[in-house]
Order: sequence, then C-alpha cells, then structure tokens
Amino acid sequence: MIDIVEQNWRGFAVGGCIVGLAVIALYVWRSLKNRRGTSNAMLSMVLNNMTQGVVMFDSDERLVVCNERYLDMYRLSRDVVKPGATLVDVIKNRKVTGSLNIDPEKYRTNIIALV
Repeated sequence: MIDIVEQNWRGFAVGGCIVGLAVIALYVWRSLKNRRGTSNAMLSMVLNNMTQGVVMFDSDERLVVCNERYLDMYRLSRDVVKPGATLVDVIKNRKVTGSLNIDPEKYRTNIIALV
C-alpha cells in the first residue's frame, strides 16, 4: 500500500511540474504561432532545450507535442509516442518500457480525474 501511495505522490508531484511546463510550452507555442514567419523549428528548439520532460495532449487525449527529454526520461519509442498518439498509447508504452508498474487504464483514469 505504501508503494502505491509513494508512487501516486511522486506522480502527482511530477504531474504538477509537467502541467506547469506544458502551460508554459502552450503559451510559447501560441505566441510563436501568432507571429508571422516563425516556424515549428523554433518551437522545437524551445521545447528540446528544456531540462524537464514536456508532454501535451488535446481534449481528445491525442498527443500534440512532447520534447526529447520526455521521451528519454521514460525510454519511450519514437515510433509510438508521436503527435496523434493517444494518451493510452503513451501510457501503454511506458508500461512496456518498465517506467510504469500499474494498470495503464487505471493510471489514465487517475490522470483524467486530476486534470
């Protein structure tokens, strides 16, 4: 039981940091998108120079953006974790890589409840 609580607590803490960084990334993305002549390359540069992992999903639970640090942190497959992948796809890939040791559907439900 303690392991589950500790894992959830760490998950909440990490999730809070990631949500904060995702908000910053979304702000940067919107700012860059609204500027004429600014390309996606600049957004990629900003995201991939962050020291924290960043991942952002849309309201349909589809991956919008993630940075290299996020992929590296969880040893995720770039073939699976890419724009358009579902939240469940990403969570299942974490399970496969060994960075998550609880049921993917339960974990998804917890994330959605927090958001």
